[in-house]
Amino acid sequence: MNEFDYSKKSKSNDSQSFKYPVSDNVYDFDYPIFCFKHLHKKYCLDKCDNRHKKEFITRLTKLTALGFEEINKSGRHQYGSEKIAKNSLSFKLPNFITDDVDFLYAFRYNGKKNPFLAYRRPNSAILHIIAIDYNFSAYNHG
Repeated sequence: MNEFDYSKKSKSNDSQSFKYPVSDNVYDFDYPIFCFKHLHKKYCLDKCDNRHKKEFITRLTKLTALGFEEINKSGRHQYGSEKIAKNSLSFKLPNFITDDVDFLYAFRYNGKKNPFLAYRRPNSAILHIIAIDYNFSAYNHG
């Protein structure tokens, strides 16, 4: 069995260096797991300067450490989020986001100024990062 075989019979959280949750279910985690697969090419990390990249990664690290309970308690300009209507976006959403989805979540980074937009299925731990709004053009900021 190779070291990257994650089948049920090889799963264990016993490690000399750390303990980690073992689960096949993305609904079992109480902290965000970030996915970048659907990041829009106009609003991706390559478009950000080094300061934005650093602040963005720092914010993701903090959100993971807080977990969903604390994120949900926090205000939108702290560590929480706000809902951004799908019809206010200036770009096309990826195909995996279906027509019944009405909004994305906006989380702040860069000194709590710039937002990044994410999609989360109800109760799922996966936050799909869709856009990093480094220049305030990804949606109508009203």
